[in-house]
Amino acid sequence: MSIPISKLPGLALLLALVAGGALGSCRPPRGVPAGPATQPTQAEGDDDRYPEVPQGMSIVPDSTIVISPPNSQEVFYRTLVTVAFDDTTSAPSVRRILAHYGTVVGGDETAGPRGTYLLQVQDRGVDWSRVSAMLDSLRTEGGVEKAALLPRPPKS
Repeated sequence: MSIPISKLPGLALLLALVAGGALGSCRPPRGVPAGPATQPTQAEGDDDRYPEVPQGMSIVPDSTIVISPPNSQEVFYRTLVTVAFDDTTSAPSVRRILAHYGTVVGGDETAGPRGTYLLQVQDRGVDWSRVSAMLDSLRTEGGVEKAALLPRPPKS
């Protein structure tokens, strides 16, 4: 099941902010297992082709797996990270980083120079320092332009 981005105002807003640079740069940690069945696919000999950016989301976010930064009212899904690459990042580098940090569960091909991917990453629990360390690690990967946790929409 794919959920259109228009049905996820938090995702659409975050992807727009990430693409526009309003959120600054964010990078996540290493060691997140990836599910091979949901990784972007490539045919043999496609080393120079970029992974497809899925539209919308293929999962329903779990509203109980959230975190807030210290001294903040903002709430984020702690297992969902958006990542955008700069336009000089090679296709093999994009595939390697995506596979290393998580499983691609959505995206927006219109956000960022190469689109923005939505990754589901390993849950690091409710300790902000562990989640922040993961983001810092992702942000230091060569070619990553932006990385950020997906904000949870305000409860109505």
